[in-house]
Amino acid sequence: MVAPDMAKRRTPDRLLTLEEAAAYLQVGSTTVRRLILQDDLPAIKIGSQWRFHPKLLNNWRKTRKRKAVADGF
Repeated sequence: MVAPDMAKRRTPDRLLTLEEAAAYLQVGSTTVRRLILQDDLPAIKIGSQWRFHPKLLNNWRKTRKRKAVADGF
């Protein structure tokens, strides 16, 4: 069994929940769901819940930022 304080620690291997991913990306959970359904956001479905690898979210965000700059935003 994992100690309660260990369960919340951010480690490289820990997957984020949908709500944590939304907070990390500074968007709403509805936006995250929409991006998943558009196959735009890297996500893993475990059972009925979506999970996100922090490193993949960070790479996705960097890619989006470069695209926005290239598009003139």
